[in-house]
Amino acid sequence: MTAITKRILILFSSFLVISISCNLPFTISPVEPSRTPAAPLNATEIAQTVIAQMTNPTSATRATEPAPAVNTHTPRPTMAENTPTLPPTASPTITLTQRPCNQAAFLADVTIADGSEIQTGTGFTKTWRLQNNGSCTWTSGYHVVFVNGDRMGAPDEVPVTSGTVSYGSSVEASVFLKAPSEPGTYRGNFKLRSPEGELFGVGSGVPFYVEIVAVAPEEEAEPAAAGKPDLIILKITLNPAIPKDGEPVNVTVQTKNIGTAVSGPYEVKWWAGEGYAAPACAWNVDNSNPGGGRVLNCVYAGYPSWYPSLWTKAVIDPPNAVDESDEDNNSLRKEIRVID
Repeated sequence: MTAITKRILILFSSFLVISISCNLPFTISPVEPSRTPAAPLNATEIAQTVIAQMTNPTSATRATEPAPAVNTHTPRPTMAENTPTLPPTASPTITLTQRPCNQAAFLADVTIADGSEIQTGTGFTKTWRLQNNGSCTWTSGYHVVFVNGDRMGAPDEVPVTSGTVSYGSSVEASVFLKAPSEPGTYRGNFKLRSPEGELFGVGSGVPFYVEIVAVAPEEEAEPAAAGKPDLIILKITLNPAIPKDGEPVNVTVQTKNIGTAVSGPYEVKWWAGEGYAAPACAWNVDNSNPGGGRVLNCVYAGYPSWYPSLWTKAVIDPPNAVDESDEDNNSLRKEIRVID
């Protein structure tokens, strides 16, 4: 008999003696008052329980361990995300517009600003600066033509250039005109004509034009001696009227023969300042009939500084090459100011 068996029997005998001697039932105290008390155990059941725990010591501990929790969670089926499908982005449509063959733009009035006063019967040269905005190159086959309005002696056609003017380049186109004999405001409209005969204007196709105010002589000079010319400077005009130092100035000088004979060739000079050593502009004129004259134009590069007061002057026939009835009326002075 093993030692363990001996201990079990001794323990069993002890419990049996105590149970018989006390003659009292053995009960298990309730753990919670609200539960029903367990039924009393007899000595035999107690002995069997004790023997079982001593034979397998770990059974008691295991009995008190809670059963592992069973994961009763049912996995939720994975749903595909409802991602909206975007429509494809439309690519922008690029429309290429073909540039017209014949197209022009107006840039500037080089001479004779709109509203310029010109004495009746006086000839003048009108010059426009035009830009070629078409795909075709201008050649000598392109012409400036009069289309409507006041003709003022305009020729039927004048070549735009003697060379070529490509796209983006500019050219100065000129026509020689004459102020009407009656005072008033006059306007002549012009366009360009291609070698194929297509007429086209500037911008959206509108004409470019010249507009002047023909004025009667402000005062009549004394009659000149018979048989001799008499050349004078009628007017000096600057555009802008008040120049800014360093900026170009359009200069217009008007002449007239108040004598009774044809003048023959003569020279005209203009000084930007009366005290300047050399003239800024000079012209050679073939002749002027009695009562006739010229409108002469040039572009001065610009004054080197500002002046609160400056006298500019023009002289006709400075070397006295023309035999005139009066040699003392060949110059005209004009006071101006130059701003900075």
